[in-house]
Amino acid sequence: MRQRRYRFRTRVLAFLVGLVLGVQGAALVAVYVGTTWYARDQVEQRLGDSAAVFAAVVKRQEQQLAQSARLVTGDFGFKSAFGIRHERTMVSALGNMATRIGADSGFVTDLDGKLVAGTAPTDSIDERAVRRLIELAESRPDITATDIDVIAGRAFQTVAAPLMAPVPVAWVLLGFELDDAFARELKVLAAAEVTLGAVVDGDWVTFASTIATEQRVDFNPAAIESFAAPGGSRMLTANGRTLVTLARPVNGGGIVPVTVVLQNSLDDALAPFQPLRIALAALLGLGLAVSLTGAWLIGRSVTAPVERLAAAVGRAADGDYGARVETRRNDEFGALADSFNHMLDGLKERDQARDLLGKVVSPQIAGELIRSGVELGGEEREASVLFADMRGFTAIVESMPPAELVAMLNEYFSRLTEAIESCCGVIDKYIGDAIMAVFGAPVRHGNHAGQAVSAALRIGQAVTEMNVTRTRQGLAKLGCGVGINTGTLVAGNMGSRRRMNYTVVGDGVNIAARLEGLTRAYDVAALVTEATSDAAPAMLYRELDRVRVKGRAEPIRIFEPLGRAGQLPPETIDRIARWEEALGHYRARNWAAADAILAELMRGEPESTLYALFRARIVTLQRSPPGAAWDGTFVFAEK
Repeated sequence: MRQRRYRFRTRVLAFLVGLVLGVQGAALVAVYVGTTWYARDQVEQRLGDSAAVFAAVVKRQEQQLAQSARLVTGDFGFKSAFGIRHERTMVSALGNMATRIGADSGFVTDLDGKLVAGTAPTDSIDERAVRRLIELAESRPDITATDIDVIAGRAFQTVAAPLMAPVPVAWVLLGFELDDAFARELKVLAAAEVTLGAVVDGDWVTFASTIATEQRVDFNPAAIESFAAPGGSRMLTANGRTLVTLARPVNGGGIVPVTVVLQNSLDDALAPFQPLRIALAALLGLGLAVSLTGAWLIGRSVTAPVERLAAAVGRAADGDYGARVETRRNDEFGALADSFNHMLDGLKERDQARDLLGKVVSPQIAGELIRSGVELGGEEREASVLFADMRGFTAIVESMPPAELVAMLNEYFSRLTEAIESCCGVIDKYIGDAIMAVFGAPVRHGNHAGQAVSAALRIGQAVTEMNVTRTRQGLAKLGCGVGINTGTLVAGNMGSRRRMNYTVVGDGVNIAARLEGLTRAYDVAALVTEATSDAAPAMLYRELDRVRVKGRAEPIRIFEPLGRAGQLPPETIDRIARWEEALGHYRARNWAAADAILAELMRGEPESTLYALFRARIVTLQRSPPGAAWDGTFVFAEK
């Protein structure tokens, strides 16, 4: 699976945007967190101060109520009304006293806390709260106590003072309701929203609040406990506002614990910081816009020349060395473009040289020279060598004008070169009317012998096709002899340091050249050595002779390649079998038997030089029988 690639411009954008987001975003988050923390800390401090102010106000009011109650209980008229136990008189007196000190209710109880008279209905007083308050007053030195209790679903701050005559004879209780007006007075002093309430039968009940009724929140009883814990201020969202909330108990020993909830808006505390936040957010947006624009411009300045360079490289890879990169930049990209253009010039010159070299020598040799360098030296290589020579060339030269001779040679060499190169052969050199080709060097391949034999057969076919055309044109036919040998050769650059040629040398090359010359003696198109026939067993061969060529002491067996095994007609196979039988008789000195078979074969092929050649040898051998060392080898004294 191809790996996905990301464009450089995209990576630049991602990096710069990420950098701006990381740095400015972190700064913005730090400012938001810091200002929120600071604002909340300030609000919490103010709420703590507000709670202290509230406690001081409640304490001061307790003292004022106690003082007022003692003044009331010392009133002579009230004492007289109580003395005669006249209820209406006591109620009237209580009402006057309550009005005088601003109390909302007044009650008189006996020393046991049982109600005697009051300005409010009897169900608006809790006897348990009365007895607890009286017990609290009796424990005080001034025999006066105040507390806050919930009575009939309303919160009251009640003061209890004894009626002295001159000893305590009754208790006077004066109650002050904690309503919205009281909460508003506290708000002014505490500088916070104030809510008084209590948890009654598991539900929160609000008695007084500075918050409008429609905006009030019914607090969760569990939340009230957490708000009231030390350091227990909490964030509360209500009606789209974020409130820092603090709760404190206002009656430590009441029958129903009353709680004051103090709240301040965090949004209001953060308001002074909003311009800074907005400025930072705008700066972040501006930074993003600038970074995006800058990243795009930088990426474009980088990727545009790189893309042009990449496109030019692609065209150069396809062989178009005119694809130059034009740039007027004086930076590294300009230097890169100049270097690339110089490289294109070098590649163009190299290809021109390679093309020219490929026309002078084989393209494979040209490639080997470019790959390995033109240094003198060679290496042993297992390869096959082919020599092809035009027959009767001297007579042809004498009978043709030079221009026609060159044209004929060019066509001849083109046909033979095509046949050789189609079989992976490499043209080593043209020698007058001859061609030397190598199979297996400089490019290695395993079946070089088979390729060489295939090339010989194709050369024969190419010459035959040329002769068909030449016959129609009334021109003389051409002949070609091919010699092939396989063996270990020395291949490499040879010559002088100023002029050299990639070629192969060795005894194997000389044998191939000798075999090409022997094709005339046997009148066959091609001859190969035993080494070649053994290395290319897919071909069918006819062994012609055992010979000792000029310049070589060891005899060699020579074979005529006829075609691929299985593709020859049966009559050809029969003739080969009969020939091999005659050759066997010949080498066994059965002259008569060999001659009889050769005569039979000549009746089928009267123009065969091979049969006539061996019949003539038999006549000579019959006249002058060879010695005991004779093994059928024929010695050629000429090339």
